[in-house]
Amino acid sequence: MTADKEVTDAVQPKGIEERPQLTPQQSSDPNSNSSPDPDSSSDPDSSSDPDSNSDSDSSSDSDSKKKKKKKQRKKKRKKEKRKKDKRKKNKKKDKKNKGKDYRSRAGNIKDVVTRYQRLLNLTKKGNTMSMAFRKAVVSRNAVAATAPIAELFIAERQVLEQLPFCRKLSDLAKLCAEKIVGEIEEKVVEMKRKRELLPFQLK
Repeated sequence: MTADKEVTDAVQPKGIEERPQLTPQQSSDPNSNSSPDPDSSSDPDSSSDPDSNSDSDSSSDSDSKKKKKKKQRKKKRKKEKRKKDKRKKNKKKDKKNKGKDYRSRAGNIKDVVTRYQRLLNLTKKGNTMSMAFRKAVVSRNAVAATAPIAELFIAERQVLEQLPFCRKLSDLAKLCAEKIVGEIEEKVVEMKRKRELLPFQLK
């Protein structure tokens, strides 16, 4: 036994210690005993990119602008539709009112004179005869038929008051036309020339 120990001691050099034998798990995973690196742990908040936030803000702004533009377009379309509807209604009214210029009928001398003076004021403002009849919503023929009554009332009211009573304005208009002669006729013509009376031709 002593001889064997001396042989082994001679073979094994001094100063070299035997390394401990590693287990199979330790030999397969060399980094098992190494401590974890604190820098290696990643923070989810720190990994987020600030450019992604700016992109999301810009996209939200663009969406809001698109919505505003859509609302403005809708408002414009609604306004255009309302205007078109109004135009259509006005056209329908005009069609219905055609041939109904006799709305404001005169029942007595006062009505005849007021209607005549209203047309006269419209012509003095620069309107033509046709425009004046249209605005006053009266018939040209009706006004022309009773014009002698208004002309005699404005030119010589005393002569009109001396005329006998007539139930129909057409009969009274004939009597007035018969009285517009001589000096009265000259006066009426002069007043028409000065645009103080409507330019109806005397019969």
